[in-house]
Amino acid sequence: MWAETYDRDLADVFAIQSEIAKAIADQLQARLSPNEKSAIEKPPTTDLAAFDLYSRARTLILTTSFGSEQNLPRAIELLNQAVTRDPAFFKAYCQLVYAHGYAYTALNDHTPARLAAAEASLQAAARLRPDAGDTHLARAQYLYLGRRDYAGALAELVKAGRALPNDPRIFEWTGYILRRRGQREEGLRNLQKAAELDPRNYFVMQQIALTYRDLRAYPEEIAFLDRALSIVPKDVTTEVARALVDFEWKADTKPLQQAIDSILARDPGAISEAADDWFLCALAEGDSIAAGRALMTVGNNPWWTEGGVF
Repeated sequence: MWAETYDRDLADVFAIQSEIAKAIADQLQARLSPNEKSAIEKPPTTDLAAFDLYSRARTLILTTSFGSEQNLPRAIELLNQAVTRDPAFFKAYCQLVYAHGYAYTALNDHTPARLAAAEASLQAAARLRPDAGDTHLARAQYLYLGRRDYAGALAELVKAGRALPNDPRIFEWTGYILRRRGQREEGLRNLQKAAELDPRNYFVMQQIALTYRDLRAYPEEIAFLDRALSIVPKDVTTEVARALVDFEWKADTKPLQQAIDSILARDPGAISEAADDWFLCALAEGDSIAAGRALMTVGNNPWWTEGGVF
């Protein structure tokens, strides 16, 4: 069904979306709950322009690399425009909770103002649909990303799962929490279930690869990094992570150095996203000049000083 063509008038976009969602559920042999059926059939907004803004933001978020600042500010801008056009756009508020929470935790914006923006978006979503599965999911994301309240986030995911039993995000975020608690194998199983339900989710592929890296399961890590690169080719962090496997597994710096040289040749400004790995490679090769250059490119990359919560 992934090769099907849907040719309709733009005004029928919501009907097309519903048709595709139902076809995917049938293909996966998923039994939809009443809440899921209602969510599929009900248009998220009646404003086509707001929906376009939301869809563009979603695409940016779904292709945002782990720890990268490249797409998220623009996605937040688009989502804010969407809720300005339609103040009742529930799903856009839910996306804003995640986007602000991710910026607060994983990017260089660990500020009270950013956390307050995530909380305000959550409150807006809760006012519109207090008992919706997506509201519980958004609250789980807020507790996890903004408050590091893992028990509270997991409890919200249980509530969300009752309303959205086939939603890959339930398994995805459960996987993150279990992994954060040290239950890597169980967390990995949840992430793999999310990947089965959403096989084009680039971020999930990255996260599964990172989990395999922690487990020192290098062949499996390679497989999921390759899947991620098939979705978003030439992504800097994933490209370097793929080359880093050979260094960590076989103490071979050559693929890593080749990846760094390739990035420097085509987009020197992008190397800051992999400056730590460049520095590591330079140290391993005893190249003090390259190590100095790598340190100069770190800039404000929060992954160098703080790391991430995922």
